[in-house]
Amino acid sequence: MRRSAARAALVASIAAGLMVAGTGCAPEEPAPDPGGPLARATTLADQGRLAEAWSVMDGELGKRPGSVDELVLFADLCQRLGRVRRGVRTVDTLEERAPDDARVHAVSARLDRDRHWPADALASAERATELAPDEPDYHRLLGELRMEVHDPAGAARAFEEASRLSPDDTVLLGAWGRALVTAGDHEAGLPLLDRYVERNPGDALAHTERGLARVRARDLEGAENDFREAIRLEPSLPTPYHNLALILQRTGRPEEAAEMRERHRH
Repeated sequence: MRRSAARAALVASIAAGLMVAGTGCAPEEPAPDPGGPLARATTLADQGRLAEAWSVMDGELGKRPGSVDELVLFADLCQRLGRVRRGVRTVDTLEERAPDDARVHAVSARLDRDRHWPADALASAERATELAPDEPDYHRLLGELRMEVHDPAGAARAFEEASRLSPDDTVLLGAWGRALVTAGDHEAGLPLLDRYVERNPGDALAHTERGLARVRARDLEGAENDFREAIRLEPSLPTPYHNLALILQRTGRPEEAAEMRERHRH
């Protein structure tokens, strides 16, 4: 599993014992022991060994209340491992102890998303961006949640801010462009997707993303080219086959469409 920039930022902030929120001041707690359970769990999480990291923190938190940084890491691990109820209980504690820590609201948003509480997830993500307005991954999360509740215009604003804060993140360009196209602003959205593909010419997902946007913009020829390129780059990706078959059917090529559907099934 590819570790996102958000996870890297969270792990880094925990390891340093910093508050990515509110006043930006360090928490009024002792600095973490470099060889202690927090450091060990952080290292394991950074290596993708999430279950081991969770076990370290679970054992430690069974002995004592734990620091805010430890609880933030534990809640994040719970969310990533699908232990939603345990994560929610941990966030409840954190909201009492550190109500102005943006990390708490960000992990709360992800947990609420997992339990299909979109309104609560949105409120938590919005609070995270208010507390830490310079953290791009909180704006990214807000954009994703707005897309999920069918607010592409609001999502585009969030992705735009995230892209401004993290200009080298080309995936954000794709998300921003897709949101604009979904909102009906093809003129602004498609150039962003063009830039996304230009910076990632060998990425099948980038071509797929632009192909889907071109379908919305009714540029079927351009979409067909993108889906064919995505299939060439990554033959196992299902979405381009399905959408290319639809285009072929709509443009009077039923035999090719049937062939593409057959390839999709296999």
